[in-house]
Amino acid sequence: VPVSCGSVPETFYYVPTYQLGAPTNEHAPLDIVLGVEKFQSEVIYNDDRIIYRESPFEIKYYYYRRWIAEPRHLVTEKALAHLKHSGNFRDVVAYPSTVRLDYVLRGRVLAFEEWDENKAMYGKVAFTVELLKPAQDEIVWRATFEKMTPAAKPVPVAVVEAISKSLNACLDEMVAALRGQISAN
Repeated sequence: VPVSCGSVPETFYYVPTYQLGAPTNEHAPLDIVLGVEKFQSEVIYNDDRIIYRESPFEIKYYYYRRWIAEPRHLVTEKALAHLKHSGNFRDVVAYPSTVRLDYVLRGRVLAFEEWDENKAMYGKVAFTVELLKPAQDEIVWRATFEKMTPAAKPVPVAVVEAISKSLNACLDEMVAALRGQISAN
């Protein structure tokens, strides 16, 4: 009797994507070089599977719906692009670097997930950042950014779009706050 094998479900891969608008910087770039360290993450985000939650106490994974990389790598990549594109700094480079840096930004992903609540789906992103002066090995600023954007439809690709919008909004806020903090110093 021949044995029939079931087919393996297709795996879908996603990437947070959004268009960076024209730089909104009305001032000349600050004469600093900013290094961006690879973001760290809470242990549940050290995985490429997309997380969804219906409660703060339970984590569920989509097994065949995955990010193209772990969220901490995706956030690092987007933060670098966002900071470079902003025009706020003389240069923005990945850290560690052989370039002399005036500041180093490091971060930690706290949320990068689908959040389900009252039959609605949201894209939730949260991260914390610290700004260091490497010459003094001193933390000069800390902040947390968090956004939850409703998904247009109750389907995974719409949730990824909502996560992308949340990430974009968090990074916009971070860039503005960072420029303000560095200008104040």
